[in-house]
Amino acid sequence: MVFTACLPSSPSKGRKKIIEEDASTAASPTDFSDTTSDQDELYWYSNATYSEAEITINQDIKTEIYLKGTRIHNYLKVNSNDLKTYCVVSTYSLTDPSKKEQYRIRAVPVAFNNIDTGILEYALRLDVHDDTVNSAACTGDTTSLLDNVTSIDDATDVAFKPSDVCTDCSGILTSDSVIIYNTTSNAMSDSSIIETTSLDFSELTLKIDILNSSTNTGGTCTNSECQAQGYNCCVNGQCVNDGDEKPGSTTHTDYTQSQTDIAINAANFILYPEIYYVCGSGTYATPTATTPPDVDATSAAYQSGLIEQYQCLNESAQAAPTPFCGIATYTPSYSETVTDIKYVCGCDATPTASYPDDPATACPDYLLKVTLNDGTVIKDRVLSSSEIAYAATVECYVPDTGADPTPFQNLELAVNNRRAPARMFLDDGTPVADIADYYETPVVAEGTPFMYLDENNKTLPDGTTFNMNSITGQFDVNLTQALPAILINVDYDAMYTIAAIDGYSTPCLTCARDSWFSAFTAYPESQMGGGLQAVGNSTERDGWGDNINYGNYEDTVFGRACWLPPTMIPFSHNPHATSVQTQRQDRKQTQAAFWINGYQRDWWGFNKNALLGSFDGSTWFAIGKGRRVRATSSKLWLAINTPYSDLAEPTDITVQVLADDALNTVSEYDYDPDLTYNHPEQNSAGTCQQYHMCNVDSDCITKLGWEYFCADVSKYKTLWPDYDSSADEDVNDSKTFSIGQILKQQSIVGGTNYRCVYRGSGAPCKIDYTTDSNGTANAGSERDRKAWSCAPNFHCEDVDNSTFNRSINREKDALNTILFGQQAPVLGRPAMYVADAYSLPTEVVTNMKANATPAGIPDTNLGMCRPGKDLTDADQRVAHQSSDSSGRADYISQIASCDIDASTIATNIVGTGNTGKARTRVASCPLLDSDGNYYYQDDDYDTMMASSSIRETLQNQSRARNTCASQAQHKTTSTSAFDSIEGDTLSNILGSGGSIFEPSMVKNACLRRAGSVCHTNLDCYPNKLHSEIAETKSYQDYFGGNEGERKFFEEYLVCGQAQTPPYYTSDDYFDYDITKNKCCREVGNSITLFTEGASDSASLETDKLSDLDANADNRYSRYTTYLGAKAYPSPTPSLSNADYNWPKTTAG
Repeated sequence: MVFTACLPSSPSKGRKKIIEEDASTAASPTDFSDTTSDQDELYWYSNATYSEAEITINQDIKTEIYLKGTRIHNYLKVNSNDLKTYCVVSTYSLTDPSKKEQYRIRAVPVAFNNIDTGILEYALRLDVHDDTVNSAACTGDTTSLLDNVTSIDDATDVAFKPSDVCTDCSGILTSDSVIIYNTTSNAMSDSSIIETTSLDFSELTLKIDILNSSTNTGGTCTNSECQAQGYNCCVNGQCVNDGDEKPGSTTHTDYTQSQTDIAINAANFILYPEIYYVCGSGTYATPTATTPPDVDATSAAYQSGLIEQYQCLNESAQAAPTPFCGIATYTPSYSETVTDIKYVCGCDATPTASYPDDPATACPDYLLKVTLNDGTVIKDRVLSSSEIAYAATVECYVPDTGADPTPFQNLELAVNNRRAPARMFLDDGTPVADIADYYETPVVAEGTPFMYLDENNKTLPDGTTFNMNSITGQFDVNLTQALPAILINVDYDAMYTIAAIDGYSTPCLTCARDSWFSAFTAYPESQMGGGLQAVGNSTERDGWGDNINYGNYEDTVFGRACWLPPTMIPFSHNPHATSVQTQRQDRKQTQAAFWINGYQRDWWGFNKNALLGSFDGSTWFAIGKGRRVRATSSKLWLAINTPYSDLAEPTDITVQVLADDALNTVSEYDYDPDLTYNHPEQNSAGTCQQYHMCNVDSDCITKLGWEYFCADVSKYKTLWPDYDSSADEDVNDSKTFSIGQILKQQSIVGGTNYRCVYRGSGAPCKIDYTTDSNGTANAGSERDRKAWSCAPNFHCEDVDNSTFNRSINREKDALNTILFGQQAPVLGRPAMYVADAYSLPTEVVTNMKANATPAGIPDTNLGMCRPGKDLTDADQRVAHQSSDSSGRADYISQIASCDIDASTIATNIVGTGNTGKARTRVASCPLLDSDGNYYYQDDDYDTMMASSSIRETLQNQSRARNTCASQAQHKTTSTSAFDSIEGDTLSNILGSGGSIFEPSMVKNACLRRAGSVCHTNLDCYPNKLHSEIAETKSYQDYFGGNEGERKFFEEYLVCGQAQTPPYYTSDDYFDYDITKNKCCREVGNSITLFTEGASDSASLETDKLSDLDANADNRYSRYTTYLGAKAYPSPTPSLSNADYNWPKTTAG
């Protein structure tokens, strides 16, 4: 399985940038090997550094490393090698009793695109730090690499993380060999080794720095470079300290004697250069001999001693000091400890006989800092017992010696990608500031626990019912599940600059790939805290287009959708009289109910997987590569905008938090529409918001799809929790805010208040959106009505009814017979797309109705948008208020449902017979005016519906813009030619145990005719699915005996325009206007127009339309769009087919 990533470009080595592309090949990114002159590149990549042949990693490394180059690329791109999983094994010939024979690392193929050149390259990502995935993926016996070894025990002979390779060694461990294996069912063997003739790793070396001090990962160094890193010198291409033991030194015949000699005089190591590193400079005492001492100290004891010294140095930092210096268990005084630390940490001066008696003139004021297992760094207070137990490293550092230190210390910290945008509270309501405080104390997080009954395979989820923990992931202080947002103490009302400076995010490595196109996913990787960045103007859900960031259509809208942090969903808060915990839990349950039913994105959200911040845990703001903010409390939380955080890879985003000096060029808003996309002050974590700017509804449809309206967002009002300056929530309190006011910038930025608002499944709505809070009919403006009505494929379901979801799909790769459409069990989607059978909890309904009042909605008129609407009335205001009794809904493209049978002519339809049926079929389909706004939201819609002549014109216009399915039927059986791709209702499919294994559409769903606004290629009629089938059908049987009718279906449409979408590296990329897209025949492809009476189409009758009679002889569908020629409504005479001048060569 190949996964996608964004990585810096490889070293050029003659690579050429592709300037021009042939139109026939531009659909997929350029191949890396085609642009690289050196066809045998192989190198390591880590921390933005390339290293040929060898790499040195710290034993406590927290990030992945990569193997790149054409050798890797050429191997992975053939024979489906990019779909496999591998294990890299390095071996070490050490004799220390604590050493392991092998270090095994899972290697995952990734594909990424160079943002500057558009080149697609394959690489291997090595999860060097993750012993959990390594031990699960790299089991098995591999003895062929080892001399005199007949078997390997995974438990005793194999390490799965660097720190386990040799627990008692020091210095740098150098591998003997690096080999790569195929794995089958997470196992490898001698027979699964990849031969060097296929992929040669023979020159690779993997070194492990036991001292955790390597920053230069390559194989070269200088003395000055090493000294800058804290080493003494460079020896044989690696940084070392004078006197450190070399790897394998304990097996040397003189090792015991050397220990004896060094015990009497530390300088005696220079007598044994074959055992110890000798830098060759400095003044050493004359070597002498002594009786060997008992040398039993271990690395654990050494660290314990450093912790005792750390505690002593920070003794005075306590409010009520507990003595740590000069006690029975640690006898040195504070001043003696200071001197000892200077000796341990090193000194710029050359040691002399008087050292360390008077080191102050030559040595900095060293102190110690402690790093815990979760990356937390402590350096200015004593440690608790639990922190001591989870201390990973103790290191030297030089504190800032400024005379006037600021209260806030500039920080650089690691934000784990499992950090969810939510705070953690214990089951008694106690807020958790630092999970490290609970490492040794079993605690339970607030709310219903969520878990997988099969934890290894992440299947059988339990605890999903209206549960926020199932959305964020269950918080776990043992660091094995989701993690709460990380807390930083800041100064209230101070200005800060926060920025992501490094790191990658992988939200769900093993989630199912997209069924439409396997390169796409609902959970793409991203980098530098910016989250998923939409690239290109693709309208292809089943092909590359120019969508190179791999976000799929159905879940990410090609990366354009803005995702809400679950704890920032509005319309959910309600003050509680006595308990802030009840108040918070009821709000979170209400937010979960919205999310579970589909309300997961909207115009004020952020890029999926982006770095976010908050000063209270409810109001989140985008950070990305840089954000300037004023602290509104004394606490700052940082998190990643990814739900289901327990499934994210536990890698880190490196973040800087700086006291702002007003000099940095960073963003001040989530997104500023007045700045260009690549402006240095634009926010990289909120770029999705550019796609939510609009003037009319068609802007939203073309960019984001049919679930969005262009509405005035200043009209939204919601209750919002109130917090004090310490970020503690006030009980029985709330504020009434507009959405703009709850944002960190506290305003709607940009020239207008119009945005593309999400009006799809789960969004709150007014059942009768034409009335105001006083019951006045058709009140308010068109923009107001759009803010609270549902998109054409949905109706507004009363919150008191029992048709809602109570859970989401919570398996990462669930087995199912439905692979295409919204019912496919993709992680995070509602369990049922159309109606489920559950009531909302009482607390949820109460909280929703409490928010109806500030929104100006009577609580009896409050609902939630759900798929499928009433098809019995052509008045869309009526259809909006109830569901379809047959469960018809467009679960593929979400355009709208339609009545394919039209057995009963709908109310308010003008006409009878076939004409009435034709108008009934598409009465529910989208119809936009000449400006690009929906007719049924127009201020004059009530007047239009009162006029039968205008209604008739509108209904003919809808026929010209839309169609239902089954428009080509067999001449005798009336079976649709496209029956195999016209899916039944979901209720019928699920009820009969049916399946959707192939790309398809919905029988009772609207499609868009030529010249109509569209979102993707498969919105159009006919599209390529029709074309593929039409080519196999007899025109005599299925197309009215008319070759022209079959060609109509063969010559499929796409969603596009005359201008070809420019590639994203082109100069005119930002000049392309996607809002001009219509269903059309792609430029360069042929199109036929048959004329009645012509010699080559004698049987064709141009006024016989298939929507009137789908199996009529001589019918022709091409001119159905002509019905719209006189369509824009005004009080005009009624029009029938006879009133249109159909293309004919003779009169009549």
